[in-house]
Amino acid sequence: VGVTVTVPARVGEAVALGMAVEAELAQGLSWMGHNEAVRLTLLLERLGLRTRIKVSMARVMGAMRGDKKFVGGKMRFALAGPLGRCRVTDRVTETVLLRVLRSRLAR
Repeated sequence: VGVTVTVPARVGEAVALGMAVEAELAQGLSWMGHNEAVRLTLLLERLGLRTRIKVSMARVMGAMRGDKKFVGGKMRFALAGPLGRCRVTDRVTETVLLRVLRSRLAR
């Protein structure tokens, strides 16, 4: 269990982090292209929002398990697809989720 060093200071930063993670997850499911995922992340960063934070994996996973989208032992995600489309899915494996989170949680 790690110690939280920095957490998003504003709701917008937490939303931006979630959008960056979900873009990577959507890309992994071939619902969003690589260029779109990178473009979204760069746009968020240009707006001054963080897409990486220092926080423990345990804290993030605990928060996710307490979220309204965690149902029946599974986390559901609203993932972007082609422009203007979104899908709700529980097909994201914990292995994939942990890999993507590790890339967004600064060390």
